[in-house]
Amino acid sequence: MKILLITNEVSTRNGWATVALALAEGLSESHRVTVLSERGDEANPGLDLISSMGLRTPLALRRDTLEIERRLGNEDFDVILCAVETHLPLAARLKRCLRVSRLVLLGHGTYIYYPFVCGAWCRFNRWTARAVDCLVVPSRFTAEKVRTWYRGALEVIPWGVDSKAYRPIMGCKKEAAFLFVGAQKPRKGVDDLLKGFARLAGEHPEARLYLVGQMNECYERRLVELGIDSQVIRTGIVSHDELLEYYSRCLCHVLPSVNTENAFEGFGLVHLEANACGIPSIGALGTANEEIIEDGVSGLLCSPNDPDSVYRCMKRIISDETTTRRMFAKSRRHAGGYTWRRVIETLESKVLGADAVPGRACEQPRASVV
Repeated sequence: MKILLITNEVSTRNGWATVALALAEGLSESHRVTVLSERGDEANPGLDLISSMGLRTPLALRRDTLEIERRLGNEDFDVILCAVETHLPLAARLKRCLRVSRLVLLGHGTYIYYPFVCGAWCRFNRWTARAVDCLVVPSRFTAEKVRTWYRGALEVIPWGVDSKAYRPIMGCKKEAAFLFVGAQKPRKGVDDLLKGFARLAGEHPEARLYLVGQMNECYERRLVELGIDSQVIRTGIVSHDELLEYYSRCLCHVLPSVNTENAFEGFGLVHLEANACGIPSIGALGTANEEIIEDGVSGLLCSPNDPDSVYRCMKRIISDETTTRRMFAKSRRHAGGYTWRRVIETLESKVLGADAVPGRACEQPRASVV
């Protein structure tokens, strides 16, 4: 099968790119995959990268499509796999121009909901979604959000984690420390995390919190206001090897994401990455985290918008050493159940079509939107 994979980039720098990288590598084992990406990755020179600007205006969309057609030559694709929601207009146009029979769209979280129900482009986005033959989301929570506007074929396939790329660093000494990895913004529950940690730090002066990622200035000020500036280490953006070291030295990862009116946590891939590195992860109830975190086994579930609940979870981790150490091994076993091979096999058998798996058909109704 010939697959055109459209993404923002192929790397581990963000969730979109991580999923695209795993799919590109996994599908390439049995199929011919061409990657259409905004940004390449020098670590993956084997991927066939074509630059795309995506949707800026209808004129730019038309110009980009013509350029992409020219560069692809006479390729005859069986499937377009759009791994980034914002590139759906491009994918829909290429489906028509290249006469591709099947378009599969991946919906990760907020961007499979907000752009289709709000804003100046929502009607246009829903119109382009009529070209989608199957929409794939990683959680039942996301599926419920999508069903408010989409009535077509839909599959729930939880994403995986690469246990070879994410693993504990043997011999790394544990600290009384917690870790946050990702974009620092209110939706990620950073306010609740800092307030909860401030209370914990008052009782445990040895406690530390590592913030991995680009620092947000408003949270810099918040650290000073809460009196925890000296106990919070801002690492900035780190290499993958450095990230593994931070996971390995910490007791637990914390990402108490919250839902807002138009934004939500659609999966939380970082929870599984933390588990694969041998530590539990704290996430919030009322989000897709409930489908990823096994409470008391691979992590803990706190109440959303509740700094005291975040504090109680961290207190439990730092105070009960025996239970926490048991969770290290349980977390790795939990992550072992989420493999990218399982994701690829499910895509082949349920989504990509009859040609993906010899002898197995996959008939899906055309998409409709509301």
